[in-house]
Amino acid sequence: MPRNKRSSRRPELAWIDVETTGLDPDSYEVVEVAIIRTDAELRELRRYHALMLPRRPWKAEPEALAINGFSEVRWLERGAVSPLTAWRNALPYLEGAALAGHNVHFDAAFATMELRRLGWSPAWYWRRVDTVSIAYRLYLDGVLEKQTLSALAKYCGVPHVRPHEAMSDVETTLECARVLLGMSPAAE
Repeated sequence: MPRNKRSSRRPELAWIDVETTGLDPDSYEVVEVAIIRTDAELRELRRYHALMLPRRPWKAEPEALAINGFSEVRWLERGAVSPLTAWRNALPYLEGAALAGHNVHFDAAFATMELRRLGWSPAWYWRRVDTVSIAYRLYLDGVLEKQTLSALAKYCGVPHVRPHEAMSDVETTLECARVLLGMSPAAE
């Protein structure tokens, strides 16, 4: 019996990280997004990064902004764009890919809400890859004290240079996944 091409397809992965104005995607917004698109063997294909200005900055949680370093002046100096521009440019990096990341449910929830606010429907593959899940046994066994990206990076021997900067977090997450899964980033 011939195999269904769709079911045998190995989707590309969109490693994503967002920085936000708070923890609830219904109430808060994304101020930074980074995506590294890889093939199924975790070889990088392309990357995307954008800073964006929130539409409702007065609703931002000060604690969230302190963590991600957002300030309107700093973001504008670094080339921030509107959410419409940022997400329109991000779509080709997300479309058809399985979302991947560290606690990727958080990032997916915000990306979904942001796209819906713009009147768009997410077009990514329904499966997800999460380094929290991959490393869960390490946490249960007490090897990881916390399930944070910094703790995982330390365990994997991966530098986590700029925590809570989206591209740094995506790079770190992807490298941790490579270590945990025993996959080399080198192209064959």
